[in-house]
Amino acid sequence: MRTFINLLIAAGLLLVLNAFGWLTLSHDGAQIELNHLTWPTFGSVALVAIILWLVGILVGLLYVMASCLTLGLMIFAYPLLGWATLELTAHFMPDTLALHGFWITVLCGFLLMIVKIPLPKTSSANEN
Repeated sequence: MRTFINLLIAAGLLLVLNAFGWLTLSHDGAQIELNHLTWPTFGSVALVAIILWLVGILVGLLYVMASCLTLGLMIFAYPLLGWATLELTAHFMPDTLALHGFWITVLCGFLLMIVKIPLPKTSSANEN
């Protein structure tokens, strides 16, 4: 259930970022009108959200490995991981996702990586 809600959050955030004009989610470069959302458009946005989610998992694993190898200094590169995720997605899906500028892409990627429901924390057996 958490995964489904996170995908809905990502799709909604993509629509909001498209409405701001920070990224484009249509092949012709036009903004998606929120009051006239069709099923093919929703499917396209959902596909981008799923791809971003999958690439985000891969980037997260790379982040963990790089953090271990750099003794935690990878925390300074964390905002650029969202940028890399969006760049990879835009590179492999140019008809579905277009980006507009480096800093806007960094901001969009960072928001897409942090705005989600986190994993539940497990309690240890020693806590009372």
